Amino acid sequence: MIYVETNSIMGSENLAFEEYFLKKEDIREPVLMLWRNRPTIVVGAFQNTHEEICEEFVKANKIDVVRRTSGGGAVYHDLGNLCFSFIMEHGDFTNTDYSAFLKPVVEALRGMGIQAGINGRNDLVLGDAKISGSAVRIYKNRVLFHGTLLFSSDLEILSRALRVKQDKLVSKGIKSVRSRVTTIAEHLSYDMDVLEFRDRLLQALFGESGGKEYEISRNERREIMCLARDKYESFLWTYGKNPPADLTHGKRFRGGSITVKASLKNSRIEQIRFEGDFLGCMEMKDIEQLLNGVVYERDAVSRVFEELDIRPYFGTITKEEVVGCIMGDDRI
Repeated sequence: MIYVETNSIMGSENLAFEEYFLKKEDIREPVLMLWRNRPTIVVGAFQNTHEEICEEFVKANKIDVVRRTSGGGAVYHDLGNLCFSFIMEHGDFTNTDYSAFLKPVVEALRGMGIQAGINGRNDLVLGDAKISGSAVRIYKNRVLFHGTLLFSSDLEILSRALRVKQDKLVSKGIKSVRSRVTTIAEHLSYDMDVLEFRDRLLQALFGESGGKEYEISRNERREIMCLARDKYESFLWTYGKNPPADLTHGKRFRGGSITVKASLKNSRIEQIRFEGDFLGCMEMKDIEQLLNGVVYERDAVSRVFEELDIRPYFGTITKEEVVGCIMGDDRI
């Protein structure tokens, strides 16, 4: 395994580093990145940014907003949060147990006296409180698995910067964002800052054999900075296009929320968009293109999904649930 040091606290640049090394197919060894951002909200690939952030608070506190390429929900980063990224070649993604990526992190935390566990959505928890969220992106035969570690983040800022829908809180049986998260530092029996935590985590993940740091060339860094500027700092990528919709249906499932926005013409789907915090790891345009031109009728929509494995797109949400959401069916 090789280690990539980004030497950046800019969300746009760190996400560009991830994408660059995900698509750098000549690197056959697994890649590890540990990185931090200055105060930043990172929204999921399929989310509506305007609906996920408290815009006035974000602007007043000069919090950056960026969009990542993986699914899942919006998260708040600051310099007290440590992000990890694993990038490697992989075979069959449809039957992958992604919790395997988290097990070395859990073992490292336990070595520091933190009795972390993994919940059903690949979050790391201490008791009932969350300390880490994670998500996946697939590119050809390569996978990016990345997540957060709330070491000493400002949870008050976190709770005020993110706008969380009430149905999400109800589904988890909690009253607020603040009540469902905690920091690692609060549970340590000794003093440690986030930089020491990073060094100890890196040492634990590499083990006694150690790892080697990848030397980034001047040309590679130039490419990464161009990607950060042209994609991750662009308004269009971060806030997206929001075309007018004739119908909007949404529902929360065990595997996350889906909102469907579609325009119809002559009773056929002319354009459709999926938004939400579902754990998709493939580009949603594949599904959206298959549905364009389909008669807006349950049987016709169902036939699109008959032979399709939707797990890389919607995670654990079933075909029946997706079709029901498209049709506005609350009885699924």
